[in-house]
Amino acid sequence: TCSWSPWRDPQGLREYLWGIGEDPRAAPGVIPWTSNGLETVVSEVPAPLRDGGKYYCMIKVVNKAGVEMLITSDGFVADGTAPPRFPVYDGPAPGEDVDYINSASTLFGAWECVDPHTPVTTEYA
Repeated sequence: TCSWSPWRDPQGLREYLWGIGEDPRAAPGVIPWTSNGLETVVSEVPAPLRDGGKYYCMIKVVNKAGVEMLITSDGFVADGTAPPRFPVYDGPAPGEDVDYINSASTLFGAWECVDPHTPVTTEYA
């Protein structure tokens, strides 16, 4: 999904164009400029994106005088794969799995995971 805030221009707006690229300083090469009318959301990207690839959503605002303004996102990583399954431990120490804890007021839970497309590596709660 690419979305943006409505642009205000004293001349009025003609349309928004959007595209997807791999370089924020170049024309969109993955999905070329496509008219979106005056809608500010693109909910489905029609081209397959490379898993783990970094992409930029680019918006071109065109006013009724034909003046264009370019807006580029800070980028996103395509993540088409789920993280691998990982064990969940219920013991009081990381990596410790127990069948019974003699406490009605304490609950332990720990898990370790790695997702190659996000900064998530390990979480303990």
